[in-house]
Amino acid sequence: MVVIQSSGKYYLAVLQQSLHINITTSIRPSQECIPAEQLLNSTVMKMVQYRRIIFFHILCHTHTDLMCFIDPAYLCLCTNDHHANCMEFKRDRNFQCSLTKHCANGAQCVQDHPICPSTRICICPACFFGDECQFYAKALGSTLDEILGYELKRNTILSKQPITDSSTVFYQ
Repeated sequence: MVVIQSSGKYYLAVLQQSLHINITTSIRPSQECIPAEQLLNSTVMKMVQYRRIIFFHILCHTHTDLMCFIDPAYLCLCTNDHHANCMEFKRDRNFQCSLTKHCANGAQCVQDHPICPSTRICICPACFFGDECQFYAKALGSTLDEILGYELKRNTILSKQPITDSSTVFYQ
């Protein structure tokens, strides 16, 4: 699962149901995790957490197009059966990468853990793509990087690359 914060709003960017290394997605308004304050009345919002949770299933059941919503303490996903699947969510955590060298072309870098990350994701600006946003999509024609970018192995010398890639490089 990937949740993105942009302009003070939270979006469910990816809900991964099978293991894939590379995932490409775009964010649409329908993916916004609506603040619970907009969905529940002020009386319910003033309740202590454990009493407020009771109303979460009702939200998913009555708002059938709702993918997710965010409470001051929880992030909840609405299942296909319109039940709330909630997890603790701390809005004040910082998932920005500590170093800016992981992404290219002004991309935003986010990581899964603030101190000891195991996964980093680059959020590419418009017109850029690739694991590190290193490819430009609007150029006329194709560059060698675009053609070979997904075939060449990172941190591997040319002689150890697959033969099709090596021969392509030599004939260019």
